[in-house]
Amino acid sequence: MITRLTDLTLRCLDVSSASDEALREFYTLLFAIGVDLVEVNTEVARRLGEVLNPSRTVLHLRRASEALPGYVRYSCSVPDPGVSLPFVREIRVNDIREIGLLTRCQEDTSLRIVGLDDLFLQDFRRAFARLRRELHPSTELCPTNACGCASALLTEWLIKDGGNGAGTFAGTGGFAALEETLLALRITRKYQKRGDLSVLPRLKALYEQISGQRVPSDKAVLGSGIFAVESGVHVDGILKNASIYEPYPPELVGAQRTITIGKYSGRAGILYVLKQQGLSPKEEGLDALICAVHRESTLFHRGLTADELVSLAKEEGAV
Repeated sequence: MITRLTDLTLRCLDVSSASDEALREFYTLLFAIGVDLVEVNTEVARRLGEVLNPSRTVLHLRRASEALPGYVRYSCSVPDPGVSLPFVREIRVNDIREIGLLTRCQEDTSLRIVGLDDLFLQDFRRAFARLRRELHPSTELCPTNACGCASALLTEWLIKDGGNGAGTFAGTGGFAALEETLLALRITRKYQKRGDLSVLPRLKALYEQISGQRVPSDKAVLGSGIFAVESGVHVDGILKNASIYEPYPPELVGAQRTITIGKYSGRAGILYVLKQQGLSPKEEGLDALICAVHRESTLFHRGLTADELVSLAKEEGAV
């Protein structure tokens, strides 16, 4: 069972152009999706105002001497052993060959391991077993994403024997994308329900507003186009049994499936969209309509809108 998940997004982002309202809603929704702790800097903590919950917030400081009392944990760029507060000790491990250096941290009860980019290129299971054997059970893994494996690494770390992990929303700052890890944990048989992932579209909108960055349409879990289907074979399969092509239903993450009509569309997709428009397609005109759809979408170099499809269907006598 997972003990703790920490989100570092608001520590990594430049939020100077964001509104206080957006920051507060984003902070609140992170807990809603299943995050246990949110790490913020002093400026964000000030702007969160009354919604700030110190018992679920890690305060990141430039200097340990600037610490304000009351937070569950603290992290610091310049640690000070003279300050007696529950500080997270971050140790960066660049690759698997440096794991042996962590033996000096065996008694550390508040350790965060950052890095291990290349772990999936090695025997990661053996490395995980060594970390669990030699370090305190509260050790937190925060893999970085130089090799594109951070979310998978964090998921494997948490699935095996539980434990603590850290990452960011949408992989901000080059860390594991927590929404990907949370979803992967949800759809494995080894993990019970945690959080409400249907609020992810709202979180994404807030993230884009706060960061000024657009989430790519093909971004795993969050992308606006990941449930858009055009290919005739795929559409037919999804309409018959969606689990053949989709590892999880779009509703789980607050999304909707869309059938795109274009040069690869087949009978099933065209019928589906026409019926969605409240029409009753005629079999005798359907072959001609399919040919017209392929011709027009190729000519326009894009998919057709529902209105354009209806217009073509009427021209070809398919409705």
